[in-house]
Amino acid sequence: MSQKIDASKQVVVLTGEALLVKKSMNAWIQAWLPQGDDGTNFLVYDALEDDPASIATELFLSSMFAPSKVLLVRGIERTKGSFFEPLIPFLENPASGSHLLLVGDAYPKDASSKALKKWKRLIKKHGVSETFALKDFDAVGFVKARAKELNVSIQNGAVLQLVRDTGSPSILENELLKLSCYVESGKTITEQDVAKVCEISSEIDVWALTNALVAKDVNQALQCLHRMLKEQNPPHKIFGLVTSKVRDLSVLQQHISQRTPLGKSWRHRGTRDQAMTLLKKYPMQIGTVLQQMVDTNRQFNSSKAPAEEHLHALIVSLCSR
Repeated sequence: MSQKIDASKQVVVLTGEALLVKKSMNAWIQAWLPQGDDGTNFLVYDALEDDPASIATELFLSSMFAPSKVLLVRGIERTKGSFFEPLIPFLENPASGSHLLLVGDAYPKDASSKALKKWKRLIKKHGVSETFALKDFDAVGFVKARAKELNVSIQNGAVLQLVRDTGSPSILENELLKLSCYVESGKTITEQDVAKVCEISSEIDVWALTNALVAKDVNQALQCLHRMLKEQNPPHKIFGLVTSKVRDLSVLQQHISQRTPLGKSWRHRGTRDQAMTLLKKYPMQIGTVLQQMVDTNRQFNSSKAPAEEHLHALIVSLCSR
């Protein structure tokens, strides 16, 4: 959904798809601070790391340098319902000149929290709460408008190819930035450009994760996994990509030991050389790895636990084998 900005509102919560949240967030900040950020009137906090009581105290303090100030709190999905309790007095009776903007993927998964229940009830009366979903997003319109802003044109087929292959507005933004650099200012993005640049990007992501698994670098592997999940790659898709790459690695490992022919997956020399170096240093027990993947696939289909949990457990297990 999308609400008209009412600058008189002093508490706003924005949740949902990251790019849409960011666009609305910027609009609210502009409405509250039309003259811009002067370094004293805009404060940024992290919901997980910063003390909500300190944030509440700052909200009730008058700014010495500006008539209005905005406190932005990021990542509310990573905290607990109790985080909102010290902020309720400001929601009920906000101090003049202060504005509170909370953003994140969603509210905390803390449905039993009395503080969070009270906050949600009061926000309907005293503030604004917006949730942005993919159904609110005009992907085709976004691609065309953003390409124009980046001073490139884009073929209709290329637009449809990007939208078809990319479910997340945030990923679309990233791909358009890469494509605009690839074709240079004033040029046209073609379907061939999309296929070449975006497929290479996907390969880089999944190979970074697979290489971390081979090296048993659990921290790097989890960072890659979390980045791919944050870009809204479904867990089952990530699982399938990793499984495919493990099979490619088994072909490469057999080639190293027996000098058997390589498949088409190994035409990229840089990727091949890096994987060969890793496999020589960290030989994979392919049978064991594939069995763990079979077990994980079974859990995907039979367990009620979220697929992300099974994928996370698989990554940790493969790195500690």
